[in-house]
Amino acid sequence: LVAGLLVAHAGYAWLFVGDAATMLLAALLIAVAVHETKPNLARVAVGEPKTSTLRLILNDGRLAALLVAAFLLGLIIIQVPAVLAHVMKEDGIDAEGFGRIVALNGLLIVLTQPWVVPLFERLGRMRVLPCAALLFGAGFATHAVADGALGHALAIALWTSGEVALFPLCNALVADISPERFRGRCQGAYWMAWAAAYAVGPSLGLAVLDSSGVHGWGLGIAGIGLAATAALVVVGVRVTRH
Repeated sequence: LVAGLLVAHAGYAWLFVGDAATMLLAALLIAVAVHETKPNLARVAVGEPKTSTLRLILNDGRLAALLVAAFLLGLIIIQVPAVLAHVMKEDGIDAEGFGRIVALNGLLIVLTQPWVVPLFERLGRMRVLPCAALLFGAGFATHAVADGALGHALAIALWTSGEVALFPLCNALVADISPERFRGRCQGAYWMAWAAAYAVGPSLGLAVLDSSGVHGWGLGIAGIGLAATAALVVVGVRVTRH
């Protein structure tokens, strides 16, 4: 919401100033208030074979499938800053209007995530995650057929309802299925999958939008959402076997 107002009334430069300021504030908050949670593990026993991160992941089908799902979900979420503004602009929505509509995502997360995540945990992560991914992809694809601010707001409400489950449950799942000694490595690999999606997602989304139009883009998002759902089903099967 603030970003849209800044662009409309002060220009784009202040977005970068504001982003840098909030990042510095976050760093200060972590340094002062967030305490170390890593367990006090004993040193690696003499003679214990060293394990590379790549081998660790490839030898664990649960982690490998989860990283695939993370990459696919990252391709979808990066469309918000990369493509969604262009889609809404075609419907006559300016930067300030875009900010107001996208603010709905943050508002819904704040209002619902603290209450619904414990419920999802009780239902079972591996039951909830594929359904959440399906809803996430379907909600994003809905932007392709949305018409006007209300339609895009409804699409955001739809994919946010999937997002509130996906992000915290996937993060917790990485920690739970990682070997205790290698939790840091596995979290790093998990977020590397997201970073890879952020590297290719913007240009890929804009290229599809340019070549196939908004409906082609929407179909592509739907396909990626289905693939992410399938990857999380695989994760669930392997977690259950384990």
